Amino acid sequence: MASRIGMRLTPSSSDSASCLKAVPGSSKPEVILARSSSSTNSTAVLRSKRPPAPRAGHACVRLPKSGKLLLLGGYQFAADTGYWGPLYRQLPMQGWTYDIAANQWQLLKDWGKCDAKLPGSPPSFMSTKGQPLLAASSDEDVVITLSYEGGTTAVRACRVEPSPPDASATAKLGAKPGAVEWRTGPYDVDWYLEGAAPDEAVFQARLKALPANTWTVVTNKESR
Repeated sequence: MASRIGMRLTPSSSDSASCLKAVPGSSKPEVILARSSSSTNSTAVLRSKRPPAPRAGHACVRLPKSGKLLLLGGYQFAADTGYWGPLYRQLPMQGWTYDIAANQWQLLKDWGKCDAKLPGSPPSFMSTKGQPLLAASSDEDVVITLSYEGGTTAVRACRVEPSPPDASATAKLGAKPGAVEWRTGPYDVDWYLEGAAPDEAVFQARLKALPANTWTVVTNKESR
């Protein structure tokens, strides 16, 4: 599950700049802070104690007043094997802030699932195809998103106050550094290696005993 974050930050000096992003192609909620100048070019991978869980399709905006980053929403893999089974599942709408100087993720609030009939409901942003959340922030830390509700698109806004965060929820819902999200069951190649290995000699003997010009089931019921 790739987790991509890309945002230009305020340079710390005239000849240096910082860029915050996730490892391309990675399933880990890692943050790379890359600093470059005319004389050096270094990159450091920063890991905090309780980052948000691996996800994709989230939005990440900068809050100018607080100087923090805000991560919203996202989806994870689903392993449904039904005929119309979804490939992704939307996560509850959560707001995670990242303090660049302290290298710390904190859960601001868990708004839960979208229910357009209720006041204060968070935005809904995806279908089973995994649509990303679109968001933008103002100079006053007002975040605006597009919300897909019952075939229509609504605009929802929220004035974000990043302090105080929810420390207990951060500890409960945060992931371990380096956490990875995988599909399970038949979507995982290792699933096919579970159980006892078939007896090759028995199977070959069964093939030799097949009657001519007759289609015959040669697998056991438990293996179907």
